[in-house]
Amino acid sequence: MKSVENIDYWEKTLQNPPKSFVKLFEQEKAYLRRNVEEDAKVLDIGCGNGRNILSIVDITENVTGLDIDEKAVEDTRANIAKYPKVEVILGDVTNMSFTDKTFDVVVFSMTLVNLDNQKSKALSELKRVAKDDAKIIISVYSEKATYERMIMYRQINLPIESEINGKFVFGIDVVSEQFSIGDIKKMIEPLDLEIDNYEEVEKLAYIFTLKKV
Repeated sequence: MKSVENIDYWEKTLQNPPKSFVKLFEQEKAYLRRNVEEDAKVLDIGCGNGRNILSIVDITENVTGLDIDEKAVEDTRANIAKYPKVEVILGDVTNMSFTDKTFDVVVFSMTLVNLDNQKSKALSELKRVAKDDAKIIISVYSEKATYERMIMYRQINLPIESEINGKFVFGIDVVSEQFSIGDIKKMIEPLDLEIDNYEEVEKLAYIFTLKKV
């Protein structure tokens, strides 16, 4: 399944999301607004259609959006066109061009779930571009999410090749995973990162902040 098709499926979800996903988007917005300070330098990785940028742009326009998909970059640029200070660029989270310790806040919303064996490399890059006192804000599907995810996938007619313990496979090298808080801790401990705080979106997701140890 091509990358542009992944974006198309996610756009279908955004257009008519199940109630659990509406709650996720609302809770993500509230979480971001509590954790982003005025004029903070923010990086939004996997910016999609720009929804997270639009959630905080009245707090800070010092925002860079990054996505690996050209269509996502175009969509975000169109949606934030009236905010010329916001920059949106094409790029890969596993090999970003930013210098070390650039950002006050790094946002990684519902993207880690799709990275399969590139998760550790991506998290290392998040840590590298974050300032020493930065907030790294991440959301992922929780270990309780299988049922709600299946509802969403069926609603948008997403073809599923297999599902084992919450790991869905949609095509060659196209996966979507879910995690417990314990899974996250095991993943970040070797990277000298720790969870500062987290909250749960019932039956669907976790939203949490990482900090450097």
